[in-house]
Amino acid sequence: MSAPGLGIAVTTSITTTHRRRLRAVWRSAGWPFQDLVEVELLAAGLLSRERDAAGRETMRVTDAGLQVLAQTLNTNRAVRDEHEALVARVAREMQRAGRVVWRGLSLRARVGEGDVHQRLPGGGGRQQLLVEADQPGLRQDGGGEHGEGGGHGDQQGAHGGGAFG
Repeated sequence: MSAPGLGIAVTTSITTTHRRRLRAVWRSAGWPFQDLVEVELLAAGLLSRERDAAGRETMRVTDAGLQVLAQTLNTNRAVRDEHEALVARVAREMQRAGRVVWRGLSLRARVGEGDVHQRLPGGGGRQQLLVEADQPGLRQDGGGEHGEGGGHGDQQGAHGGGAFG
């Protein structure tokens, strides 16, 4: 690809950073970041600059940029589908072994003042954080004083035990 009017070859490998920025511009009102990532996206033809009647500059995702976004979406869905299939397989094996298993569990956790995560209303004056486990609840020792299931760090799969260890 060459930069318009300059005859300079521009070769930009589209990275995760570029894909995230495209998504950010797509979701926003198009306000420019004016950094080097934006320069590369403009040079690659994935973004275009536009000016309104008052002279304000905004960014617009081009048709080529939309194609990159669609490709990224399809890739992310495929990866997530593979992950979810593995989670389902682990959950089935644990159920067959007589274990209590959950999937898609969302919990609210109390957070401190300095936490920068998404805070949710309705905590009765306390700050709360929505937490979602990405794997079924597992415990290496098969239980404990608080019953079956366990935290993310106690997973058998991470320690070599369990149905596939």
